Amino acid sequence: MRALNADEVKRLLSCAAEPENGALVMVAVHAGLRRSELPGLQWEDISLDLVRLHVVRSLHNVARHRRGPKYHNSRP
Repeated sequence: MRALNADEVKRLLSCAAEPENGALVMVAVHAGLRRSELPGLQWEDISLDLVRLHVVRSLHNVARHRRGPKYHNSRP
């Protein structure tokens, strides 16, 4: 996996002005969320007053993860 460089982040954020996915892109970039963590967010995970976001779940495409979990003692 490769992280975006500063120019790539600027280009990505300039595209975030689109209404369909703009907010998701902004949250993902500024919070550093993984691809699987973003769709797992629910409103109860976000505190606008405290400016905090709690990642407590993630969504995975099971067909893409056939090799199993990262750790031996993890459950799928």
